Amino acid sequence: MPINGDLGALLLLGYDAKEQAIFGKLESALMDSIPICLERRLSSSELEESDDDDVFPATLFCNTCGHVDKKNQSKAVLLINRLKGSSCMGSLDLPHASSLKGGTETFLRNVFENILKTYLRKNPTAKTIWELVQSVDNEKICYDHFTFRTFKVDGYGIESLSSFFMDYGYKIGGGLDFPKKKLRVLWFSPPDVLVPYDGHGLGNGPLPRLVIAEVIVDELSPESQVIIKKYLKPEGGKQAVLSSTLGSLIWEKPTWTDFKQLAKESEFAAWALIHGYTMNHLAFSVHRLKHRFSDTRCVKEYLEERGFELNSDGGTLKVSEDGLLLQVASISERLAVEFSDGVTETIPASYIEFTQRLVLPQFRHLPHDQIKEYHRRDGFDFDNAENILESARFTSDV
Repeated sequence: MPINGDLGALLLLGYDAKEQAIFGKLESALMDSIPICLERRLSSSELEESDDDDVFPATLFCNTCGHVDKKNQSKAVLLINRLKGSSCMGSLDLPHASSLKGGTETFLRNVFENILKTYLRKNPTAKTIWELVQSVDNEKICYDHFTFRTFKVDGYGIESLSSFFMDYGYKIGGGLDFPKKKLRVLWFSPPDVLVPYDGHGLGNGPLPRLVIAEVIVDELSPESQVIIKKYLKPEGGKQAVLSSTLGSLIWEKPTWTDFKQLAKESEFAAWALIHGYTMNHLAFSVHRLKHRFSDTRCVKEYLEERGFELNSDGGTLKVSEDGLLLQVASISERLAVEFSDGVTETIPASYIEFTQRLVLPQFRHLPHDQIKEYHRRDGFDFDNAENILESARFTSDV
């Protein structure tokens, strides 16, 4: 089976026709000179000695395990780990470079960094937990998802935020409806990007999922609709991402009277009216942590021992029906806010969450170092999500 060009180096013995067809579509996406090891179907010595183009067009160099490309050391190429894992590849993924039509990956990551900075600046308790996690065992963090709240009216709904991120390769992963809360939620899966073995945070770690919720304004009472529409100006939703990065409301700050009236019907809507597009909460990716926080049970015990208030709705440790999604969330701290009519009241701000995604049953036979994110439980669970929504619950006197 003669194989031509660098792409041919991807076609290892044992790959079937379907896999080879997939590889064939990847030529334009290959990165330049990324030295990683092809799966070790042959021993190191066999690779070094092989001149048979039916096996490999050239022996390749791997700067991790020491395989050497005697023919052309500068032409090491990328093997797709979505089909076959390799111990030398770590968490390296092929970036869908062509899907980032909105701009560069660096710009997208900078947007996320500023959204995070705004969230931490506005939420001291969440920031304390965020710092604490990283201080223990010098932990390197990754994020599971970032969550936002919006209004489904006059261009302010889910699309006001999602359209920006979809230009960078985000895709709708699924949704949840909460009729009693007059709420709709969509979550978005991130594009595959190149992640170094030790990639973490927003600088070079995996991109977070996005969870965007919207209040279905037309299903609220006429009184609540009037309050919301009084503040939301036409075309303002176009500034959603900028609002989220700056932490500034697009509309005028509401009065305490309007806020209190709206909260009687929908605490979710009242929260969105005063906080706008500021991130509602972030979730750590627990299964990507390396040390004591790599299990949600340990996270729960650690936070409780240090006096942090955790959401106990449905149990402090929230487990999905299939047992594969485990979540722990804090309770939103209450911060003093001055409303436009001069009244100052304490109201719920944002909170922080820990999410652990277990390996799907069909992949449990894989060695630990070959487990990737797509081998784990994806999406969200209705009951877990409904209970976590209560983390920003208002008290009865609002």
